[in-house]
Amino acid sequence: MIAQLIGEIFHTTFMNDSPLEPQMNTICHKAHILQTLNHSLTDSLMVITIIHSFPETYSTLKTILLSTPEDKLSSDTIINHTLVEKKSQQSQLTSQTAFIAHLGKGKGKGRQGKGTDGKPKLGKCTYCKKKGHYKAECRKMKCDLKEKDEGRSEKKPAKAFHTKVARAESDNDDEHIHLFMA
Repeated sequence: MIAQLIGEIFHTTFMNDSPLEPQMNTICHKAHILQTLNHSLTDSLMVITIIHSFPETYSTLKTILLSTPEDKLSSDTIINHTLVEKKSQQSQLTSQTAFIAHLGKGKGKGRQGKGTDGKPKLGKCTYCKKKGHYKAECRKMKCDLKEKDEGRSEKKPAKAFHTKVARAESDNDDEHIHLFMA
């Protein structure tokens, strides 16, 4: 039983899909059971075990904690630092989601805005001069452009594809950026 507990402690890898706090508590609980069986692990050994059990998403915290002097770390401080990091990651994810949702605002009908009376304000197309849409949404313009393109393709069947190449070079000859548009 003692060998099994020690093996479970040292071979634990935390999973991202479940909360870390219960996973860390499980290791500490197993260490406490070992202690009651008169086979206690030192706190510095527990610190190293917990740090090495972190998933890849905690690689930065793992590096920081491994570079911290051993006398300044305990298993309790590791658990506290980990919980703070988890909250930080969750708040960053929430703020990124909110930013993405904010960026999505303003497309389609929502772009028209609202007038002073609270009703949707309709835009006026600069292409066909009709109200209710903008030039980028103008069906007449899109139809005209399509007809114009079809007329070109009938006149020039030999050149079906046009390619533009943009090239940017830095001071180093090794670094090139090539952009192609067909």
